[in-house]
Amino acid sequence: MLRSLVGSEMCIRDRYWCVRPLATCTVWVAIDPSSQKNGCLQVVPGSHRAQRLLPHRTHNDPAQFALQQEVHPTEYNRADVVNLVLEPGQISLHDVYLVHGSRKNDSDVSRRGMTMRFFPTSSVYRRDLPDPALRGVSSLPVFLMTGTDLTNGRTHFGLVPEQQKPPTQSELIKI
Repeated sequence: MLRSLVGSEMCIRDRYWCVRPLATCTVWVAIDPSSQKNGCLQVVPGSHRAQRLLPHRTHNDPAQFALQQEVHPTEYNRADVVNLVLEPGQISLHDVYLVHGSRKNDSDVSRRGMTMRFFPTSSVYRRDLPDPALRGVSSLPVFLMTGTDLTNGRTHFGLVPEQQKPPTQSELIKI
């Protein structure tokens, strides 16, 4: 659980998750109230339906942006953006192709949440992708929640072999 000190603008998280083929559902559980004042999640409803990756542009200011990639503003209409205001315990579910983001939290109210990502057992968690935007996510543990591994062992479940223990809070903050 991290306090958002920086924003993430509108993006599609394809560049941050090494799942191929790309098929992921994100569950975000609000720990604190998430409002416009503290930079709640914003989405472009229906933007996931085309199941296509949109052009992004790069930001290199880690003090302002948690992620370096943003969907190019010409690819969506800002007037279509909807705020997802959540109370503690409420959840947001969204598809990996959904254009979404959040503003920087400049308030005194924390906006903590917990994120889980689910993908089908036919997708492979590609730890070998060289994309620098992955920023360490390729080393995160992956757990088989239900079903059968359909990747013929290409997805390593549990901790990655070179890890002896799960990442620490300070290691996760770097991600």
